[in-house]
Amino acid sequence: MPQKKTRFSNLDALRILAALGVCLFHFNWYDGSQISKLFIFGYLGVNVFFCISGYITPLVLVWSKFTYRDSGRFLVSRFFRLYPAFAIIALIEIIFYACGNPLFGYGQHLEDITWSRTLANFLLYADFVGEKWYVAVFWTLGVEVQFVLLILICFPLLVHSKSWVRVGLVLVWALAPLTVDKGPSILSYTALYGMGMAVFLKQHKSLPTWLFGVLLACAFYGHYEAVSKPAAWTALATALIVAYVPQMTVRWTENLKIDHLGKLSYSFFLIHITFGGAVMSHMKHFPPTWPYQLPGVLLATLFSLLAAATFHRWIENPCHNYARSLKAKKT
Repeated sequence: MPQKKTRFSNLDALRILAALGVCLFHFNWYDGSQISKLFIFGYLGVNVFFCISGYITPLVLVWSKFTYRDSGRFLVSRFFRLYPAFAIIALIEIIFYACGNPLFGYGQHLEDITWSRTLANFLLYADFVGEKWYVAVFWTLGVEVQFVLLILICFPLLVHSKSWVRVGLVLVWALAPLTVDKGPSILSYTALYGMGMAVFLKQHKSLPTWLFGVLLACAFYGHYEAVSKPAAWTALATALIVAYVPQMTVRWTENLKIDHLGKLSYSFFLIHITFGGAVMSHMKHFPPTWPYQLPGVLLATLFSLLAAATFHRWIENPCHNYARSLKAKKT
């Protein structure tokens, strides 16, 4: 039975944990303590996002009754949903680079600002030409753009009337990383998205449990062997949580502010290095051990959350509302 259009509290919770993990990874001080060693695994949060995208994007396309004729509207909607927030953060980062601001931990780095680097960042192809990202997390948006374009092409096969076509498509995504060397293209990450797509088929097309297990196993193998073992385990755990863990109750969702924090996760993900990093830059004056650095991490995280809430209210949310108005079908 197709899933009803709703907001999934579990996905919000996973997004929050994933964004927080990436944040702690970037704020790590590497002193060899157990806390520092734990923060090292925060980078795996990116794989949670990829797996969730593989599940929720096809579901959104089903909810909107997508056809190829809607491709333009959908792409414009996704552009306004994601790109303005990213572009503004990139511009802020460039201004900090150029002007220098000791309060935010920046000196003047005019030599690091070039037209080729800026163009590669704003068009999200820096990894393909060897340019550096202005903010470390921007590379994930480049992969997401590739995924959106590819899923639009593949979507009719994913909801095809014949089950072998649907399953065959997910198998192609699952095993594609085995055909290429690890790199910036979507082919290095299709297995992670494939796990999410397998969950979509299970939930939306009543995929048999045994076949769902086979698809997950193939996607796990594809990423485990070709790209990253920890990432494969992380995405597998994400897929199983999305598929089998009951949604949080309204009481838990309200008490933990899951819905509100989930909405902030994208802004927080984009903004934490630029603003939380300002706090961490001042912590370099303290001994690099956890009794001194951990309070700084907590303060940097809270400062990032405050900046994300402000950014979401004035930038991301208006763009999101406009994107939804574009995506809505005319009656």
